Amino acid sequence: MKKIIMCLAIIITVISSTVSAENLRWKPLDDNLDTYWDMQTAKYNSNNNTITFWIKEMDDDKLFSMEQCIVDLKSCKYATICLVMYENGTPTVRTYEYVKPLKEICPDGVIEKISNQVCDLYHLKHMHKDEDRWRYLYDDGKYIIYYAPEWISVNNRDMTVMLWVHKVSKDGTESIPYKWICNFKNNVIEYMGAQFPIKRYVVPDTLEEAIWNKASTYIKS
Repeated sequence: MKKIIMCLAIIITVISSTVSAENLRWKPLDDNLDTYWDMQTAKYNSNNNTITFWIKEMDDDKLFSMEQCIVDLKSCKYATICLVMYENGTPTVRTYEYVKPLKEICPDGVIEKISNQVCDLYHLKHMHKDEDRWRYLYDDGKYIIYYAPEWISVNNRDMTVMLWVHKVSKDGTESIPYKWICNFKNNVIEYMGAQFPIKRYVVPDTLEEAIWNKASTYIKS
C-alpha cells in the first residue's frame, strides 16, 4: 500500500508540473518523442551499484504508461518496481514487492539507452561498450545476421548459453535484437523473440546451426 501511495504521489507531481518544468525534467530518448525518462527522480545507489529511473511512454501525445525500473550495473539486469497504465487518462498502478533485477537487458533497447544516459548524469561507466558490439554471424541470402559477443551469458552449471542477435536486410533495414538460448545438456535451442520460448531444430547450413556452433565455444567441456 505504501508503494502504491508513493507511486501515485510521484505521478500526481509529474502531471501537475508546468510545461516548462516538464521540459527540464523529462528527457526524450534520442529522437524518439514517444519515450522519455525523468532526470529529476533518476538516482544512483553506490551501496549496491544500481540506478533507478522513471520512463514515460506517450501515444498520440497522450500519456500511455509510466514505469519505474531498477538496473544492476554489475549484473547488467533490471526489474520493474512500479508500472502505471493509463486508459482514458485514468491510471492503474501495479507495484512489485521484493524486487530483484533479474531480467535481461536488450542491446540497443530502451532500458540500456536510458541506463547509459543516467550513467552519464552520474559520470559512471556504461554497462557495455558502445562501439564494435555487433559482429558477423551468418548470411542467409536475405539478411546478414550479427551477434553481440559482450552480451553473451553463460551458465556452465546448467550448460546454457544465451546470445543476442539482430538481422540487417540487404537494403540496410535493421531488426530489433532478439535472443536465443542454447541448452547443451538437453540438446535444445530456443528462440526467445516471442512471448514464450519456441524450440527450433539445429539443421545444417542454417542460422540455428550458426548460433549453436558459436554458443558451443563458450561452454566449458
